[in-house]
Amino acid sequence: MHSMDWDDVRYFLAAYRAGSTSGAARVLGVRHTTVGRRLADLERALGAVLFIRTPEGITPTAHATAILPLAEAAEVSLVTLQQQVGHGDAEVAGKVRVTASEAFTDYLVRHLPALQARHPALEVEILSGNRVFDLMRGEADIAVRMTATSQPELICRRIGDAG
Repeated sequence: MHSMDWDDVRYFLAAYRAGSTSGAARVLGVRHTTVGRRLADLERALGAVLFIRTPEGITPTAHATAILPLAEAAEVSLVTLQQQVGHGDAEVAGKVRVTASEAFTDYLVRHLPALQARHPALEVEILSGNRVFDLMRGEADIAVRMTATSQPELICRRIGDAG
């Protein structure tokens, strides 16, 4: 059995959520060939096929479905570890896509200048409209919604009441 690279788990989760190596590549900011190579490395390390590759994308095998909760738990643990070990002074930077209904967009846009002043290296893209963007497929990073999610793997927080 080959040794496993923990970073390959991140590629696995992105691919599983996106349903394709190209979708995972967009989320991760790499080439789809890199995603394919990292998945192959993980499969070799685990000694199991995790995805069936088709022209339409990738289909998770029973092995992938079985390890998904473990991979998600590892992801939560690693994020928690990063948050607790001195990343409080790290610069908030990069692009984040926020989806919100038209009703919330004005509210969000009014607060962007203050956020931008605090974090000048942060780029916020607002996806406004009534379409529900799929966070698990990487269509957006954050969603402001009026209803609770039915996807238990998403982190949800109530931010207030709407009158």
